[in-house]
Amino acid sequence: MQEADKIQIATDLNNGGTGSYKDTGDAPVDSDNLQLRVELASSRAVTYKLVVNEEAGKGNLAAPSATEAFTFDSGDVLIPYIWVHGSDHADSQILVKDVKVVRNEPVAGHSVA
Repeated sequence: MQEADKIQIATDLNNGGTGSYKDTGDAPVDSDNLQLRVELASSRAVTYKLVVNEEAGKGNLAAPSATEAFTFDSGDVLIPYIWVHGSDHADSQILVKDVKVVRNEPVAGHSVA
């Protein structure tokens, strides 16, 4: 969410400084739950899923209304993170209820620890 009321996908391969933002067409709901998932396949292709306005942990994750194709190239390091930056308005607070970082399949040349 780079702008108010928008869920966007940010991409910037190799930290090239020419990143782009793709508006998914989906919007968060004030004072409600939002689930986001970013998946990285062994092919290095990235897919995105979300659930808006459901009870925490419920609902079916699905692709956003619009998405962005993105594939990491060889040698990239993936560092999962969440960055929360907001103003001091009470209605813009974000509460992180759950974070999971999982590795389900090995990437070529790497073992699963």
